[in-house]
Amino acid sequence: MIMDNSDMESIIHSIEQGEGLDLDTEDFKEICLKLIADVDSNKINLFMLTENLEYLLTNPMPCKRKLGIAIITHVLENIKSDSLNTQQLGLICKFYADRLKDLHDASK
Repeated sequence: MIMDNSDMESIIHSIEQGEGLDLDTEDFKEICLKLIADVDSNKINLFMLTENLEYLLTNPMPCKRKLGIAIITHVLENIKSDSLNTQQLGLICKFYADRLKDLHDASK
């Protein structure tokens, strides 16, 4: 079952419009809880989630990228352990390794 595009668009729109969206807000927690439920119920997969968070993950503003990483990390920390297959785990490892390289390169 695939998540209705309007549902995902609604979540992404909330994130994009949430200039004041902070990691400690109820809005952040609600968005993450919805995404966790959708991953656990196979309405969306990790690729779809990452693709839809592209606005945040590639944003030139570090605070936006931090928010995107926080959303993915929070989802990964809280989904069922059997929600990911081996290929998805490999992609996650590569993604975080690349982000660590970015952090290291930025500190030079």
